[in-house]
Amino acid sequence: MDIMALPSPLIPYVVVCDVADDGDFIYRYWGRGHTEYHGVDYSYKPLSSMSREWARKLLLDQYQRVLETRKPLVFETHYVGVEQPLYSTRLPLSDDGEKVTGIFGVAERRGVSPDLAKWLVENKEAFR
Repeated sequence: MDIMALPSPLIPYVVVCDVADDGDFIYRYWGRGHTEYHGVDYSYKPLSSMSREWARKLLLDQYQRVLETRKPLVFETHYVGVEQPLYSTRLPLSDDGEKVTGIFGVAERRGVSPDLAKWLVENKEAFR
């Protein structure tokens, strides 16, 4: 997958993680938009090292659901005090076409351009 072929506003909100043998997820690519939001660059770090427990649990649930279904999924998350939900798209990746060995994700973060938010909402059905 060529991340640089994606629309440029998406790239800062992309993550790519590998499925580790122990069931953890190791971030191969962690977009700078996520670094700004979380305050930490998790590139080459495991999900289990994420300090915010609520985020770690939320992401673990989403990634495990992609592993179980072996399908692209769109998640809608609502936050207290935030009017608009967050849409996160998660796609399974495979090295051999059989086993899910990684996950590609993109999240529509608060502060992302309105055009990007619109694109994600309009295209979320394509990933179901």
